[in-house]
Amino acid sequence: MLLNFTPKNLKGTVTDYSKLYAVNQKGITEQAKPDYIPVLDCLFFRNNGCRVPFVKLAVNEYLLFGNREAAFIVDLDILARTQDFYLKLMKESHRLAIEEQKTAAVAKYGENVYFKMRRLTTYGENKMSRFQFDLYRRNGLNGPESWATYRRDCGELNQKLSDLELETLESNDSFSKGEITSYGDTNLSDALLDRYGVRVKRQNGDRINAEEIDELKTALDEVFARFGDLSPACREYGLKISHSAEKRMHGRKFIGFFSPYFKAIGVGYAEMSQTLAHELAHFMDCYKAQRSSVKRWHASDEDGSIENEIARLFRRGMRKPQSSDYQRRTCECFARALEQYFNPAVIAENFCKDEVFEQGVKPLIEEFLTDFAEIVAEIRTDEKPVELPQELKAAASIAAPLHRERPEPIRNPEQLNLF
Repeated sequence: MLLNFTPKNLKGTVTDYSKLYAVNQKGITEQAKPDYIPVLDCLFFRNNGCRVPFVKLAVNEYLLFGNREAAFIVDLDILARTQDFYLKLMKESHRLAIEEQKTAAVAKYGENVYFKMRRLTTYGENKMSRFQFDLYRRNGLNGPESWATYRRDCGELNQKLSDLELETLESNDSFSKGEITSYGDTNLSDALLDRYGVRVKRQNGDRINAEEIDELKTALDEVFARFGDLSPACREYGLKISHSAEKRMHGRKFIGFFSPYFKAIGVGYAEMSQTLAHELAHFMDCYKAQRSSVKRWHASDEDGSIENEIARLFRRGMRKPQSSDYQRRTCECFARALEQYFNPAVIAENFCKDEVFEQGVKPLIEEFLTDFAEIVAEIRTDEKPVELPQELKAAASIAAPLHRERPEPIRNPEQLNLF
């Protein structure tokens, strides 16, 4: 028997995770605990190696223990945010206690006093607390089964924590100098709004010209031919595409960018169609999440969703395991999976092995695209015809073409980046 008391069910208490980020460790001891995080006994947490004891009950359903006689039913989002909050609280409390002890020792014995600092014990995937092991035993698992389950569950939790930190960093960097010029609403053209559902612009703030519009049109045709017509969803969302020409993305080394904050995609000449496929995958991931009853920045962030399963299979099946948190990020794996669906000939090591992709990932992508096509059809039914200003219907309203050399394709596996 796992419990002899009734746990408190916290699932469904949060309806918008897109507004909840990782907490900042600095100053956390002076801040109130967020309401959505359950109350944990700090000594109990510390005695368990600063790792929340939990058992996975079902897909996206976990039993989290606050102490030996209190437990909560939570989803993976709450589990990760609880682990993140209490670990940072313990680390900051420990740091402040050490500073206080060191100050007292210096005051008593002088500046040259020897001070030995005790480290905070934290358990990784290869060390389990007795309480955690006992949970598995009471759940009917033997020793090897307990360790296999623990490592699997810790892996899922650690991936969620990594995704949360990257999402928080991205949010903090979203409104840096020059972003509004690059991805905001200045000098937008509606030339592609009627057919493709997007407004277009130049990254440097200048007015986009006819040649650049034609290049974006060609790339959109190629992507829509593979993913389906996304124009109604793009139009309802208010999607913008910023053309960077020969430049990388503003303030970045990457050739592709999607910003849910500006509702914008950035692409340039380098690998334009493939880059656009990657970034439109990010858009679809974000768009579907925002239509859900429980909102997230990405549908792939929801444990058990088809988008999440696509990302998981893709990550496990990569040609070479990636150590980079960014390369392993769930929403990034989802976007690279759709990019590989768009261009099966891609051979970079951070893409999926062909046999894994064909047998596991591709059928799920086709199911996802079928589901998204139903969303598009629903939007199209409710959509009103778009009337463009008369001056935008004439080619003469667009600036004269610019002629330039095309750069060599970029083969860096980190070229298509959400940031």
